[in-house]
Amino acid sequence: MYPPHMIGRRSPLHMQRACLRLKRALCAICHEERSRQRISNARRRAICIVGCFFLHRLHQRMRNERVCRSRCLATHPMNRPPNRVGIQLKARLCRCCIAQVRCAAHGVLHSPVNIHHECTSCHAIARGCLAGTRSYPQSTTYTEKEHASPRSVHSCPTCSHAFVQVGLLNTGLAYTNSRAHRFLPGCSESEPPAVRAHCPRILARTLPRMTGLDVLAVGVAVGYTACLVVLTLFGLHWGWWAWIRRQYRSPNASSPPTWPAVTVQIPLYNEPRLATRVIDACAQLDYPADRLHIQVLDDSTDATSQRVAERIAYWQQRGCSITHVQRTHRTGYKAGALAHGLRHTTAPFVAVFDADFVPPPHFLKRLLPHFSTPDTGLVQARWAHLNPDTSWHTQSQAVGLNAHFALEQAGRYAGGYFMHFNGTAGIWRRACIEDAGGWSADTLTEDLDLSYRAQLAGWQLRYVNDVAVPAELPRTVSAWRTQQFRWTKGAIETARKLLRPLWRSSQRLGHKIAGSAHLLAHLAFPAIVGTALLHTPLLVLAMYSPAVSNTYLGMLAVGGVGFAAFATAVWTAQRVLGSSRWRTARTLPLFLLGSMGLAVNNTQAVYAALTRVSIPFRRTPKGGAPPSRSSVRTWTGELLLGLYSAAGLGVLLHQQIWSGVPFQSALALTFLLMAGTDLWERIQAPQDTAPPEALCKETANPTPPL
Repeated sequence: MYPPHMIGRRSPLHMQRACLRLKRALCAICHEERSRQRISNARRRAICIVGCFFLHRLHQRMRNERVCRSRCLATHPMNRPPNRVGIQLKARLCRCCIAQVRCAAHGVLHSPVNIHHECTSCHAIARGCLAGTRSYPQSTTYTEKEHASPRSVHSCPTCSHAFVQVGLLNTGLAYTNSRAHRFLPGCSESEPPAVRAHCPRILARTLPRMTGLDVLAVGVAVGYTACLVVLTLFGLHWGWWAWIRRQYRSPNASSPPTWPAVTVQIPLYNEPRLATRVIDACAQLDYPADRLHIQVLDDSTDATSQRVAERIAYWQQRGCSITHVQRTHRTGYKAGALAHGLRHTTAPFVAVFDADFVPPPHFLKRLLPHFSTPDTGLVQARWAHLNPDTSWHTQSQAVGLNAHFALEQAGRYAGGYFMHFNGTAGIWRRACIEDAGGWSADTLTEDLDLSYRAQLAGWQLRYVNDVAVPAELPRTVSAWRTQQFRWTKGAIETARKLLRPLWRSSQRLGHKIAGSAHLLAHLAFPAIVGTALLHTPLLVLAMYSPAVSNTYLGMLAVGGVGFAAFATAVWTAQRVLGSSRWRTARTLPLFLLGSMGLAVNNTQAVYAALTRVSIPFRRTPKGGAPPSRSSVRTWTGELLLGLYSAAGLGVLLHQQIWSGVPFQSALALTFLLMAGTDLWERIQAPQDTAPPEALCKETANPTPPL
């Protein structure tokens, strides 16, 4: 066995105990294996020799450590098993600790191995009674009932990092913020020995006394990790649709022997510059005149109604069946107008077009054949764009919408998951609308609400990627914010309304998870704001805490995976729609900047939806409309967050924390670019842009750019 004199009388007391623990662990292992006839005497001696060599190396590396002046004078019975109760040994410890160690619960003295206590000047191990046969897992801690001792924090003699003392009963290891340390110099480069896996009992890890800085570091690390996990899941979610999208095949459908009656609904509200264009485009649809009826659902309170009346009279003189449906109130907003118009028609199919869309003449004849099965309730077409190159943010919008349709909608349809009506450029079966409960105005996204209710009722929705309907993108940042605010708040409201019915339905588990991710996808925007607020503090705190540093590096790798999946998905969508590599590479960074730039605006929408703040329906402003007060508040928030991110970038550059500079630069550029663009557009607001007719020279047969 290992001779006691090799431990050395001048060694620190805790080093003696560490050696004794390891020796006893080896003895216990050898004795147990020998009794089971699973180990030979030669192998037993080999294990002891290896353990003695290891202890000797520990002793050599501990020579320069401070020695406790008061040594433990207890004798050490070599062949007794560890944690034996009732060992009548007298122990004399440091005066700064206790003069005599006695277990109040059992009334007996214990050996130093059982007490685990020394003075703090010797990197003490927290004291505790291990009497009895109970085994403590590594993750548990002592309670007051189990004779817990005061918790203490010490510093590594090499790297000066604060670490939590750990009493590993048979190894004598310490852990410093997830890094394995030993009670010896050079411990940061050492790893726990293999003998740790054979320890029969492990003393619980003691916790440090949390200072204010420690609490702040833990809180920042936890918050940053939560935000980055949400963003990573969001990116992987898009990567999943890129993978599923490969299964998409354009549905084949043949023309019916007789074309059914169709009603085209055009909801309008104070849009004089767009009303004439959409009415002309719908009146020129290639469809039998006796089976086509057009409803202009006009809730306008300005000159739009007069222009609509003039245009309707023009097309009525040419034999087009078109009516002007007006209400004296705006109850239900768009959903109320659609429901009101549905009561004035008997057609079995209803097509919906917003004012900023220009449907191609072949729209009805290309989509109606897909209603060949009686359970098909909706056929949705893809959106194209009339003005994708007007500014950097219209390019960002175009890329985002292309990814949504060519990737997400196509993937949902190909995989049989829940998809949704996009509010326009689609055809509904009237029976499906009525069976699902009709149009409802209790959310701002009545289209998403009706789509999920219809699918929960058993109806099927289809998506046709080959038919594109061009539309005008919001030309100002303020208008873009208004549109995104409505979509975000409506999606969260729909989630609050339909998540419980979705999970109580008989749908498959995969469909429930995909539907939940769809409805809650906008939670990624609060995660972006949280990441922007916590990124710089996390990196600064990482300079003083290795645990925070390790957390950041780990989450940086995880977040990189999510970002790569998201960027790959968007790239795939652009390439599917025929965009060149150069154009895709040029517009992809703009899309990423625009998506992050909307974080402040959409976070306000998420908060309003979760707190049930009542906000009236706000249509998307078209053509240089003045910004609203909410847009001004959002602009202020973006400016402040941009300045905060820029200041954080300066701190990182000054501290030479290069790992966080790229992401911090992107955050500062994003929010300052959004605020600066909005300010410039406010200054240029009196200068209106070209009329809508110039956006599409041939409204009868537009060729939408990608």
